Amino acid sequence: MSRRKKHKHSQKQHHGGSHGNKASKKGPAPGHASHGPASLMAGALVFLAVILAVVFLASRVLGDVTITPSSSERQIIEQTLRMMESAVRTGDARSYLQSIDPSDPVFEKEQQNWAEDLASNTPVAFSLELAESQVRFDTQGYAIVDLTMNWEMAKNRTGSAAGRSRKITYPARFFIVPDGPALYAGRAWERLEAPGVLVLFDATLDKPAKIAAELYPDLREHIQTGFELKLSKTQEIKLYPTTGLLQASIYLSYDDPLGGWNEPGESIKLVGRPNQSTDELRILLAHELGHVATFTLGSHVDDTPWWVLEGIAELASESFNSRSKHDHRMVRSWVEQDKLVSWDQLADFRTVTPENMGHVYVQGHEMLGFVSERFGRSLRNHWLKLMLTGTTLEKATAEALNLSFDELDQQFKASFVESN
Repeated sequence: MSRRKKHKHSQKQHHGGSHGNKASKKGPAPGHASHGPASLMAGALVFLAVILAVVFLASRVLGDVTITPSSSERQIIEQTLRMMESAVRTGDARSYLQSIDPSDPVFEKEQQNWAEDLASNTPVAFSLELAESQVRFDTQGYAIVDLTMNWEMAKNRTGSAAGRSRKITYPARFFIVPDGPALYAGRAWERLEAPGVLVLFDATLDKPAKIAAELYPDLREHIQTGFELKLSKTQEIKLYPTTGLLQASIYLSYDDPLGGWNEPGESIKLVGRPNQSTDELRILLAHELGHVATFTLGSHVDDTPWWVLEGIAELASESFNSRSKHDHRMVRSWVEQDKLVSWDQLADFRTVTPENMGHVYVQGHEMLGFVSERFGRSLRNHWLKLMLTGTTLEKATAEALNLSFDELDQQFKASFVESN
């Protein structure tokens, strides 16, 4: 799934420096060494302190070491959480982003999009609770501790009903800036790197993570061939263990059911299961890589009708999905019963009603398939690229297909009568 929404950019903060402390030592004057009991005891204490310091610093460097955080570390993290709470409750995206670690550009973009939604969908209640459990430090020196997020929206996404209280808990990462604040760095992930892809996953999802990494090269080639483009960037994929965790990573107001999500500059986000099949993951990944193709074709994703975007993604996965024939029969039935939804009602993610959600995918897929069969792959891709580089649907149709969009729509409907 991909949404259509304007994105704003925030001013970046940068952090740096080491996590160690400089120290000086002063030895006894030459020729005046002392070997009495008091001196030996003091030396032993100094030696013990040095050993403890080395162990502490090693835990920061080597990672996977569980320690009890100092009160000052916990206090610094708590202060950041309070600032984040205040920003969310007031819908202040700019202030919220000041507490975000900017070192990962993908996470930063995801947080910019998350925060942007706050102005129009400010929760009526929001809190962040740091667990009392111990904390560990990863290989990069980030503090990791369980975090619980509680919130309630005044309404759901479509505004048709009151919101509900929601809650998620996950291992959160914080970079504690030397002599500065703690910066929120999102969820702590397991990592799997393979050629062209980085899979970040919950610890319970190691099997689907390996499958995703194995599937990626062939799916990338499938997309490149079908849309006549090159995917050169390393693709980041995140596997969430629940739908709720994936929804909350998009933005607080998001409550539609989904299996995947992708936006320009973000990772591909999927809901995983420990026993997830290769076939299911192939369909999900192909769909989301179809969205990646649209981002590669042009930057005007926000101006392109939503049914076109989802039609592209469904087209990308159709050869792996047995549902395609069922969708074709369904659209034929809609045509025969005059139940097709008008294309303008399927154009904007923010205004599509729940009852029309399925039409976005099914009608969009069938229209993209029709254009492919009637005009060929290259003309179809030219049509798509025109829209994704800022040309309106009407003008793109006229330039690429030599038709008005109304004429294309009539030919589309007639094709179902012709195929009977």
